[in-house]
Amino acid sequence: MPSFALAQIALLTNLSIAEVVEALASDPTFPPVEDGSELSAEAAERILPALRRLARDRSPRWVLAPGDRVRRKNLHAVYGGNQQYGIVRSSTAPEIFVFTDPAAAEEHGYGEYERPLPDGSYSYTGAGRVGDQSFKNGLGNQALLSSPETGHRIRLFRAKPPYATYIGEFSLGEPRYQRAQIPDTHGTLRSGIIFNLLPIRAAIHLVPDPTLARRAQQLEWSPRDSTNTVGRAEVLLPGNREITRAEFELQTDFGSWLQASGDTVRRLLLPVDGTTIEPDLYVPSRDWVVEAKRSTARNDVRMAVGQVLDYANVARRSGYAAAPMILLPGSPTDSLISLARESGIALAMREAPAHFSFLEPTSR
Repeated sequence: MPSFALAQIALLTNLSIAEVVEALASDPTFPPVEDGSELSAEAAERILPALRRLARDRSPRWVLAPGDRVRRKNLHAVYGGNQQYGIVRSSTAPEIFVFTDPAAAEEHGYGEYERPLPDGSYSYTGAGRVGDQSFKNGLGNQALLSSPETGHRIRLFRAKPPYATYIGEFSLGEPRYQRAQIPDTHGTLRSGIIFNLLPIRAAIHLVPDPTLARRAQQLEWSPRDSTNTVGRAEVLLPGNREITRAEFELQTDFGSWLQASGDTVRRLLLPVDGTTIEPDLYVPSRDWVVEAKRSTARNDVRMAVGQVLDYANVARRSGYAAAPMILLPGSPTDSLISLARESGIALAMREAPAHFSFLEPTSR
């Protein structure tokens, strides 16, 4: 069963993550939690009514921080607006939600301009997939253009259905937009609106540049039977990398478990410095690049820290919003958990043959 991030609970209850953690800590039926932890869907559903009662007299307020990932349908359940649109004005708060999807941008002709720029701003293509884009089509372009006058805050999200990752708060630059020739869904050139978004409080590195992603390569991943592919204690992978049978089986079990939970699992080939490197797993539905280790021994975990940070760095330079993760067969010592999490690395740990738990990093 998929896990439930604390950011999702905060969104649905109108509580801050700190308040959610405090409320859970006061309930003796819940194990200790902290910012970055996740609950099972069953546990979340059990605690949601009590948490909602704590904030029932509050007006809606913004509780998400850059990097928080929520289900888009829940965002609209709280703030209103059409889930199918790329620019959405909230019906319950002075907010305008702007959604960018690099994959869809390439498909529908937005990719020519929609990306982070070297000066730190974000270039965003207006709404409208066919014909000249307009401020009169009711798709949100006028609402975004007039946001300085109406007092609506601009919130940028990276969409990856069914999820949306909050990038941060933005304002319109000067000029607010420009016109450019862009292709529509059918490849026909038309006049497009290119908005100039300036970050106020944002983690713009979480949005990849789609032009850079063309240099890397994603391949299909499928679970394999180690008894048929690993005939000895270790097998040599491309790049002269050895993998033990235990590590191989851990990767396979984790990837299969993620797929059963609805996540996408891929291989990711990353060209760098004249060679190609590849993390053990790439999970595009969560942006994870994963390095697995056969044990929780200090040397293995320390080695994994360096490897996964390298993978994440190269992946980001290739246009991916990569989040490093170390996969282990169990829980390491507290000092190693601290090392990983304070280095911006998430941990996945096997708890049972077909179940894994997560710890999010304390810093991003």
